[in-house]
Amino acid sequence: MQKFVYGLLAALAFVATQASAMPIQAIKVPLWDNPPTNQIRGTASIMGLGTGTGFTIQVSLKVANAGPTADLIGTGTCAKYKTLYTLKPAINGLSNTTVAKGNIIALFKSPHVVVVPQMRYCGAIKMK
Repeated sequence: MQKFVYGLLAALAFVATQASAMPIQAIKVPLWDNPPTNQIRGTASIMGLGTGTGFTIQVSLKVANAGPTADLIGTGTCAKYKTLYTLKPAINGLSNTTVAKGNIIALFKSPHVVVVPQMRYCGAIKMK
């Protein structure tokens, strides 16, 4: 029985190590007008780097000739947030940023938002 328990613990440790290194499927965050309307103005796609830390985020805006805009990830809500990560500016409606030391798990444990302040677009980061 003791060998079984040790074997099971070793297997679980191996699986946990492998899972932390696996890429995470992209999470899509719709960006809405702020104050809210029924219009989705773009999306932010967040994906883990597969290293256990860090993530990439792509902001795609549905606006002709949009940009450059200063995008960010903030703690809080769309109505009241504090900047946590500054993202690369969206040029022609597209921005790609790697946050190498970002904590992707923390983004889902408490309220966080993706904000495009100049356009007044915002979306809450949450699991579906």
